[in-house]
Parts: sequence; structure tokens; C-alpha cells
Amino acid sequence: MILPKGLVCADTSVTTNLCERQEQKWPFKTFCRPDKRATSTDIHDASIGANAMTPEEKLASMGITLPNPAAPAANYVPFTMSGNLLVISGQIPMGKNGPEFIAKLGDTADLATGQAAAKLCAINILAQAKAALGDLSRIKQVLKIQGFVNATSDFTDHPKVVNGASDFLVEALGDAGRHARAAVGMSSLPLGVAVEVDAMIEFE
Repeated sequence: MILPKGLVCADTSVTTNLCERQEQKWPFKTFCRPDKRATSTDIHDASIGANAMTPEEKLASMGITLPNPAAPAANYVPFTMSGNLLVISGQIPMGKNGPEFIAKLGDTADLATGQAAAKLCAINILAQAKAALGDLSRIKQVLKIQGFVNATSDFTDHPKVVNGASDFLVEALGDAGRHARAAVGMSSLPLGVAVEVDAMIEFE
């Protein structure tokens, strides 16, 4: 394999051009850089970059197909963009046949059901992000999500419910999916769903 463009030889006894012509197996133990030898971080990052899946590929490996982004239910838009920020309106757990997880935590839904609802909200967030950006690889960082949990007044596990969305975003996007967050209890939510989640995303 020819040395990837942009890397130069760490061995100062050979010229850059000679090094670039040599066929070696990738990833290399040293980079070709005349100024200094590659650090362990350089080698690790290059190895990761060579093997990393795109977000779409990662979703496919998780058995997830993004749905068509849901249309707004009232007088608002599904997302707005300003500079490099993408703000996605609250997403409910919308399935192929309409809203799912019509339930209230602490009453008709248990914790696992709430987490599944939150995960579906996050899947819909990524569907909106793909519609906005065209390619999920453009996501630089999920900056913040807000999770709203339809719950009884004595229910207190709102953060654990919203973990269903947080865990999914980190699994799908890696470190780019790590975010600040709020988890808030509500007396009701649109259409009676168990969870609603919105998001603010930085993109490239």
C-alpha cells in the first residue's frame, strides 16, 4: 500500500519522496515525518481513522433504519440552523404507524418502557439531523438534549428514563454523541406519549 498522502517520513535518513514511494503495510509503526517521529497518539488516531464506521454504517450495524423525519404537528419547523448550530424541535416516539409509547411513567409505563420511548425519540432526532445535514458525519458534537418525561407526581427516575436517548446517541455517534442534558418531569405530553426529546447539535 502506498503511504497515505500528507504523511512524511520519520526517518531523516531517507527523503520524503523515497518514503512516499515505499509500499508498506498500514497502519505503520512509524509515520514518515522528517521533523519528528510519530507519537503514540498519532498512530492511534490514524489507526482509528482507517477503521472507523460512519454514523450511518454504525446505525446499520445496530439494526436501525432511520425513519422519514416527522412533519411538525403545529405551527413550528422541525429544525432551525444558525452558523454551525442545528436546533432540533422536540421529537416524540414516532413509529412507522404513528406515535408509540402512549403511557405515563409511574402509572401505565415502567422504567424500561420509558427508556425505549426515549431511544425512539433520539432515533427521530437523528432522522431530523440527517434531513438537515444530508450526512450524519457532519455532526461534530451533540451539545445538549432536553428530555421531558410524562410522569406521575411521585415518579423520580426521570434521568434514568432519558438515559434511553443518551445511551443511544453515544452508541451511534461515539464521543460526538456525548452531551449536556436536562431531564424534566411533566404532567402530560403531546398525544399522551411517555417522552419527548429535543437537541442542539454543532456541525461541520
